[in-house]
Amino acid sequence: MRIRSLNLTRYGHFTDHVLEFGPPASPDFHVVFGANEAGKSTLLNAWLDFLYGIEGQTPYNFLHAYNTMRIGAVVEDGAQTLALSRIKGNKNTLLDAHDAIVADDRLSVFLHGLDRKALSIMFSLGKKTLEIGGESILASEGELGRLLFSAGSGLSSLSGAVSGLKARAEEFYIPNSRKRSLQLEVLKQQLKGLHDEIRRTDIDAASYRKLKDELERAADAYKEADRRFTLESEALATLKGRLQALGPWQRRRGLVADIEAIVPGDLPDEAVTWLKLIPSLIDQLGERRGKRDALLGRVERLRTELAGIVVNEAELTFGDRLTEMEAAYNKDGSAEKDIPLRRREVEETERKIGEILYALGVGDGTELTALMLTDAKKTELRRLSRRLMEQEQRLETSREELRKAGEQARLAEARVKAGTLPAAEALAAFNRLLQRMGSSGLRTDLAAALKELQRVERSLREMGDGEIIGFDPPEPALLKSWQDALERAETTVRRE
Repeated sequence: MRIRSLNLTRYGHFTDHVLEFGPPASPDFHVVFGANEAGKSTLLNAWLDFLYGIEGQTPYNFLHAYNTMRIGAVVEDGAQTLALSRIKGNKNTLLDAHDAIVADDRLSVFLHGLDRKALSIMFSLGKKTLEIGGESILASEGELGRLLFSAGSGLSSLSGAVSGLKARAEEFYIPNSRKRSLQLEVLKQQLKGLHDEIRRTDIDAASYRKLKDELERAADAYKEADRRFTLESEALATLKGRLQALGPWQRRRGLVADIEAIVPGDLPDEAVTWLKLIPSLIDQLGERRGKRDALLGRVERLRTELAGIVVNEAELTFGDRLTEMEAAYNKDGSAEKDIPLRRREVEETERKIGEILYALGVGDGTELTALMLTDAKKTELRRLSRRLMEQEQRLETSREELRKAGEQARLAEARVKAGTLPAAEALAAFNRLLQRMGSSGLRTDLAAALKELQRVERSLREMGDGEIIGFDPPEPALLKSWQDALERAETTVRRE
């Protein structure tokens, strides 16, 4: 790195003072000289502050305040040239020619990894450094060359460091010395002891093979012994089981002998049946005992779980609310399950309404509200329907009586023709028939019913302003079904 110019803009007692070193020359060597207190040390320190930043407690602010201090320089390194300035601050103190902030590592390529202390020791010998070096020369005791080097390089404490290292080396090893306390001698004794330990514990190859064979034979013998132990243990367990079953088996054998000794002929019929049931009862007894043991075990587990339950009194206060919530949840669930059924009912109602509309000759797109009858018209329609049903019934009754009277007349006529009914008796029967017809007003009722039917049909044709026009009077059963469907449709419309 080469300094082309150094500008002490505001630093120490300098203001806008520039030192120009010009372009490279041969030899490229410059000497700056001046009287005492001329500013040579200030110039050297300004160079270091330019490279690494103005120190926080710098003593060179006696003319310019901290916030106005500024140093500029042009440095070169081969083909690369930088013109920068440094101001006082904690960060962003390096500026370019336009006072734009430049990163501090921009100068790193010129410094080649040297920090401020190293650069100062190697290339910035000052008054203080020379004084320390002179004092070391005075105390050199003959080692003048080494001390001159240390003083010139700033390593005035080098002789002390070398002396310390020499003392530590002599503690470790001294050539041709028999001193046992040296560290190297101690380590050699420890190494000898380790070699002796290895020789004591080491064996030859033949002995190792012999021991290895013995180990393999012992392992095989152990496996065989373990196998035999397992077999013997299983046989022992089998014998113990048989021994435990011996007592019950003997008792069972005695019971079987007692049962076989009983003569069936000496027993009532019920007892013979009981004997046949004994095997199944024994089996059932075993099952019951097994279930009893399982239940007892479950009861014990439940008791243990119950004992481990910690009752939370605070949660128990919510018991009633939880019951209500559960009931509401069940109710909602039932309603949710009932929705498909209700939807099918709605679809069925819509289908019936469609049939009614088709019977009335009305299109599917017609609004139901447009077909609704007024209350007065519905009342009149219901009244006419009832009268129509009454007249239909009266007409049917009259027709039935007329049919019966005709049958009686034909029967009487046949008897007269056959000679089985005297003329006087036939005449009397005919007179009774006429009297009956006259007294019951059958013909009158029939004529009145027909007239009433015609009047009802005429009323139906005249009412409704086009709402009910020109359809034949329906049958009573069909009319009744229409009335029911109409009431259901009205209910559905009001619900929606």
